[in-house]
Amino acid sequence: MSRACTSFPLTEFGDDRQTDSPLTPDRNENKRATRTVREYDARMRHGGRVLGSVAVIAAALLATAACGSGGSDSDSNPATSSPSIQPGTLIPDSTPRDEAAFLGPARLVPVNGIEIGYRQVGAGRPLLLIMGFSGTMGMWQYEFVQGLVDAGFQVTMFDNRGMGYSTDDDSQPLTMQLMAADTAALTRELRLDRPTVVGWSMGGEIALTMAVLHPEAAGAIVTSGGDAGSRHYVPPSERVLKILGDPTGDVSQLMGLLFPKSQSAASNAFVRSIMLYPQQQPSAEAIQRQLSAEDAFSEYSGTWDGLPSIGVPVLVQNGALDEVTRPINAQRVSARIPGADRVIFDDAAHGSLFQDIPQFVGLVRRTADSASR
Repeated sequence: MSRACTSFPLTEFGDDRQTDSPLTPDRNENKRATRTVREYDARMRHGGRVLGSVAVIAAALLATAACGSGGSDSDSNPATSSPSIQPGTLIPDSTPRDEAAFLGPARLVPVNGIEIGYRQVGAGRPLLLIMGFSGTMGMWQYEFVQGLVDAGFQVTMFDNRGMGYSTDDDSQPLTMQLMAADTAALTRELRLDRPTVVGWSMGGEIALTMAVLHPEAAGAIVTSGGDAGSRHYVPPSERVLKILGDPTGDVSQLMGLLFPKSQSAASNAFVRSIMLYPQQQPSAEAIQRQLSAEDAFSEYSGTWDGLPSIGVPVLVQNGALDEVTRPINAQRVSARIPGADRVIFDDAAHGSLFQDIPQFVGLVRRTADSASR
């Protein structure tokens, strides 16, 4: 089968699209949407509050495409090769294929009572990527990582506990605070000196929680499509929750939540990148644990309350058309963090960071630069 990516048609947005303008959304709508989240059973709630769409997209694509197990673990790209010595145990057959092979193999390291799978590529200032709900590090578009490496970063990506190559300990509840502790512990294990931390969707929630609870772990924070939980969080509409929560849903509808119809090139590039990674599909139990963590985060006020204490540079980025994490959440979070920057990408949805990679990478570099002044 050809490795070229199939072009998926994208759905039109409905009239109930939310924008960045309302500072005080309809309280009844908030209550209805929150109630909808809680009333869905486990099967219908895999979309949760955030990035469940990516896992569903990956599963649908991998079920219909011939995806190899990756290239040789010795493959490298001289311009972007990983450090020659990395801690941890090499994971066989974990190197992505073709253009993504420069990312190299994944490794396992002991962290916080579990094992975490990670990749590291590039040389320069440390940067850590945190993936969102039910996603793995195989969702990081390789062109995006290449852009960060070319900007002078050593990029580390990893799987949150229970996802991809990482293990879990289900004897303790999964919370955003625990995943933040995992992330902080990983920075110590890999000797990342106050890295710039970039979190997408739920990854942004983990990054903000880590900045509050483990302020020594990061030198700068960048979130895309993230929020700070608590009663101040504005959830998606019921229509979007139904799209995210339907395991038999149309892939084109899910992709429409990541990329607007006008951005088919960005959508196709994202899909093709996913197909170059060896993928490990998360178990239903792992997804349910993350979903419970997300639901608890909606009631947890610790991150929101601690935002004013964050003392490192913060950039809060969102898509103007993001219906998964509404732009008003970026407004509220950035307004609460002293000196935080907020950037809203026009004509962009939940996958906005991949839609204009040069612009996003430039913002990351600017935020990292301000940390070193």
